[in-house]
Amino acid sequence: MFLIITSIVHLRIYILLHDICFHPKLQESWKMAKVLAFVLISFFFTDGIPATWGSGFRQRVVCEGRKSTISCGNGYTLSIIRANYGRNSRRTCPSSLIRTTRCNSPRSSGIIKRSCNGRRSCSLFASNSVFGDPCYGTYKYIWVLYRCRRSAYNRVVLCEGRRRRISCPWGRVISITRASYGRKERNTCPSHLIRTTSCSASRSSNIIKRKCHYKRSCLLHASNSVFGDPCRGTYKYLSVTYSCIRRRYKVGVACEGRPRWITCPYGRKIRVRYANYGRTNRRTCHHSLIRTTHCYAPHSKSKVAASCNGRRYCLLRPFNYVFGDPCYGTYKYLLVHYYCI
Repeated sequence: MFLIITSIVHLRIYILLHDICFHPKLQESWKMAKVLAFVLISFFFTDGIPATWGSGFRQRVVCEGRKSTISCGNGYTLSIIRANYGRNSRRTCPSSLIRTTRCNSPRSSGIIKRSCNGRRSCSLFASNSVFGDPCYGTYKYIWVLYRCRRSAYNRVVLCEGRRRRISCPWGRVISITRASYGRKERNTCPSHLIRTTSCSASRSSNIIKRKCHYKRSCLLHASNSVFGDPCRGTYKYLSVTYSCIRRRYKVGVACEGRPRWITCPYGRKIRVRYANYGRTNRRTCHHSLIRTTHCYAPHSKSKVAASCNGRRYCLLRPFNYVFGDPCYGTYKYLLVHYYCI
């Protein structure tokens, strides 16, 4: 417990002192504070970067011109706490090209948060083309402080032309939260072919929902042939956020001799989970002619599935000439459990 509290205190002190020391408006009026900051940082940290955080905090440094990936395990997603592209130390990513150690890109934290938060893994590219050049002539680096948080949502990103299968554990199905094919920023799937960062295919969310929603697994393909080309000449990517939910089915009941329609919303199709023509209780389709409640017509599911699967509408026909008579002298009903996928 002491280690966790100490780690959190160290984190708060570091962020506060970082802002005091390197904020341009505070540099002149906080000369004495900078001396205190140097002493405290030397006590708590090594090389201006925390040696260890504990309590789940992690860090990553990427020298200019290089790429690296940060990631979390299954069931966890990235949460960026602090990030900077620039230079605040001479010993990190050493180079002869160091004109200043007071270099911070004001956009870097926002760019990395938008690119990485909520994802299981994220690619970092330390480049002026992504963040701009906050200190010309100085060799820079990305510094990221992050942690992995347990999350019910998963986010996957596929660069244009790539394929990937997403899936859920047995008993759960995919629920699409949002999807976009296009480009919102430069750091994801970096390329020299970027003409715009305000690009999204208008139909991408609906296409992914029709393809994946309420299925256990689904193959994603980031391609113009699937979504169209929302920004010609720009290298795009597909971003999908989804969760795995317990499969919920609908119920349809048709009393003997009384046909009934079952339906799904627009864009969804029926898939039969269970069906029985017979009787298993006295309450459903109550009648005076009930000799048994252990009545099951064989092949009920296969017959209903043959007439209903893949359709938006389906007429249930609870007749003996369709299923046979599994319990003579008992008033029966057709019970169907089905999904809309």
